[in-house]
Amino acid sequence: MTPVHNERLSIAAKGLSGEGYKGHVFWDMEIFILPFFIYTFPEIARRLLFYRYHFLDGAREKAKENGFEGAMYPWECADTGCEVTPKWGGVDFKTGKSQRIWTGELEQHITCDIVYSIWHYFQATHDHDFMYNYGLEIMLETSRFWASRLEYNPEKDQYEINDVTGPDEYSEHINNNTFTNYMVKWQLNQTIQFSEWVKMNQSEVWKKVISKIKLTLNELSDWKEKADKIYIGMDKASGFIHQYEGFTDKREVDLLKYKGKVGAIAQDYNWEEITQMQVLKQSDIIMLLYLLGDNFSQETKRFNWDYYEPKTLHDSSLSPSIHAIVALDIEDVEKGYEYFERSIRIDLGENLKSSWDGLHAASLGGNWQAVVNGFGGVRITNKGRLRINPHLPEKWKRLKFKIKWQNEEYCVEITRNKIILKSLSSISKSLIIEICEKEYILKPDEELRIIY
Repeated sequence: MTPVHNERLSIAAKGLSGEGYKGHVFWDMEIFILPFFIYTFPEIARRLLFYRYHFLDGAREKAKENGFEGAMYPWECADTGCEVTPKWGGVDFKTGKSQRIWTGELEQHITCDIVYSIWHYFQATHDHDFMYNYGLEIMLETSRFWASRLEYNPEKDQYEINDVTGPDEYSEHINNNTFTNYMVKWQLNQTIQFSEWVKMNQSEVWKKVISKIKLTLNELSDWKEKADKIYIGMDKASGFIHQYEGFTDKREVDLLKYKGKVGAIAQDYNWEEITQMQVLKQSDIIMLLYLLGDNFSQETKRFNWDYYEPKTLHDSSLSPSIHAIVALDIEDVEKGYEYFERSIRIDLGENLKSSWDGLHAASLGGNWQAVVNGFGGVRITNKGRLRINPHLPEKWKRLKFKIKWQNEEYCVEITRNKIILKSLSSISKSLIIEICEKEYILKPDEELRIIY
């Protein structure tokens, strides 16, 4: 996937399998690929995260160029840490003009995606050394960026983020994209909470970091005030989450003829027309329900799935695997398996041309997540504990895999009615784990056998 000898190299969108996307690194690495390494080769996950630390100065430079503070990571990154997203793409078949590519300027959510991956890594590994020397600095500098990026609306007494693009790239120049706003709110709160812990428990580490980046305590107070007032477009009564302001007002189109064939809609409509429709390349909201799933009820997940799933064309290879996982979360195992089969055939299916520019590395990572985090049900709770809530498909009799968790390795075996969890190393302390909404303790030299 990437050379092992240099921490300044990461995994590109096509890995080493092809020249697609010019070897650039996207959010694909942190959100789709990194989880595999976190749970199987955490030492490699750590090295991959160093890529973002080494290029923190590039993120600082991008923030400065755009009139902000702190660190703003580029949407596409290469070997300098600077933004390398091209500004112009193919020719619009209706206007005859080159199409403007806005992702480098607007797809700013990558900055909080990187922080999410750092926190994910820390929860699964308890690598305090990484956090004290590298992770905390990234969290603080990127939170600085978001604090300066937020826009205050005095009429509504709320903070907003306008003119962005979320994970769904069929919508651009949008205001208050809920994925972005929610992830920023999560990041600011998580950074404040961790900063307070470090300040109380590792005072020398805290002094060293804030001295290096010249952070003031007033900034943390400012972040807290702003985080509390970030606008989230969610209807409290129904649980409906607006992808962004104005999405439901856009034109509705019969999408049936475009489903199952990537990019088919672009044969009838040009880019500007597509951006004015209720059509998704991949769903922001479904992604949010996966990444921060514990923050949403089953009813909220189901309600939003029923609205956004029919509007999603999955013209991104990143989409089917995440839909598989969320379908399983709402107990629709049949639909989850359907999306899983679709995802694993992206590179191995009938469309051999799909891999001409290289394999879809992020999709492969998504497939692993669909198996382990979806069918296997492995997640991290909001309390930082390991959870297993499996959903075996009808065609599978057994699922068995290994995971590493906080410096120990475990074997998980799942059958139709039984979960077996055992340590593959001599664990020195008991593991508190949540299985099917009940709490269990795996003691040293024992194994858990749970009927579910």
